[in-house]
Amino acid sequence: MRRTWPLSILFGSGAAAFILAACATPAVAQETAPAEEQLASAQVSLMGPGLRVADLEIAVPFYTGGLGLTLVRQLSLSEGREEVVLAFGDNPQPPFLSLVGPLEPGTNSRTVLAVSDIAAVHDRLAALGYEPGEMRVHEDSGTQLFWASDPDGNGFEIIQLSPRDAARAGRGE
Repeated sequence: MRRTWPLSILFGSGAAAFILAACATPAVAQETAPAEEQLASAQVSLMGPGLRVADLEIAVPFYTGGLGLTLVRQLSLSEGREEVVLAFGDNPQPPFLSLVGPLEPGTNSRTVLAVSDIAAVHDRLAALGYEPGEMRVHEDSGTQLFWASDPDGNGFEIIQLSPRDAARAGRGE
């Protein structure tokens, strides 16, 4: 039996309100803007949390050897940082756990949400008075992304996978 949890329990009330505001279709009949029409069909899924770590060489064995997560891939980021993407079990499908370092450890730096129409979600957040970050494209993969925070300051990385990355995720690479 599949159990369904309210967003407020899973993410806290602030994050739940942020997610609902970003993704829900307004209940009040209004003139529909093009971005709202696009958003109505935009799908959102959880990619997983990102944790800051001081030293990846120390952290990765804890998660792989100790907890049994599987290394999916390692990415080079700006400013000498790297990101390690880990999967739960042998099936490299979301949700993932991302470790980013070297950074000041001990905080959940972000939760990654994948969307099917990133421009519509970005426009919707802006229209509601939130301040989503600048849209960017990852230079290696072509995945589009922007950052946003909920009213409590919880950070979200909103991404739309490039066709290449979506295909890789579908094959479990």
